[in-house]
Amino acid sequence: CSCFDDGNGDGVDDVPNSTTANTTMSGTSMAAPVVSGVAALVLEEANTRNIAMSPAAMKALLIQTAQDVQGTGQATIGPDYATGWGIVDAEAAVNLLRFGLPTHGLPVPGLPGQQQRGLVQGTIKATGDDGAWTQIFSVPAGLAEIHFTLAWDDPAGTPAGRILVNDLDLRLIAPDTTVFTPWTLNPANPGQAAVRNGGNDAVNNVEQVSVLNPMEGVWTVRV
Repeated sequence: CSCFDDGNGDGVDDVPNSTTANTTMSGTSMAAPVVSGVAALVLEEANTRNIAMSPAAMKALLIQTAQDVQGTGQATIGPDYATGWGIVDAEAAVNLLRFGLPTHGLPVPGLPGQQQRGLVQGTIKATGDDGAWTQIFSVPAGLAEIHFTLAWDDPAGTPAGRILVNDLDLRLIAPDTTVFTPWTLNPANPGQAAVRNGGNDAVNNVEQVSVLNPMEGVWTVRV
């Protein structure tokens, strides 16, 4: 067979009479099949462990383990309108899935000694502070960063009205009771970098809280 190899896009065969060829493609048209393939691998691992992955769980897992992109075009630290949450990392996603024992019924809020790790799935049925879900986790000394990601399925909002039907709020609470809030972006200024600990996010059904140089001790994640 013969192959046409036009790597520089000038319409001329770069290697005439060649029987092999390669090309490079990029953009969202290529990102979609790559991410779909990674998701398929994650589902394969989940099936071997009898874990029923919801769409929100898959989204949270891939975002939590994504590699941030910085300094390329308009990509900045944290989420951005250029590269989203970064580049999916199949190995990191599968490793996190293996890390803890996922549950489908959330733990009882405030129960002492709860330290589930990895992916946690569940349903919040009550509203307000009294219906919040909490879980404790230990942070050793010397960590450069901790971050947690929350994703949920939400019904369609109202055009020009309420965007989120269920507006959940993710918080990380330090041992000294300092409360940390999610990354936020400014849609009016898409080139502006995301703000860490930026306050309430009432727009997106994905939230991530990132804390640099976290205090050693017992922390609480709260939804």
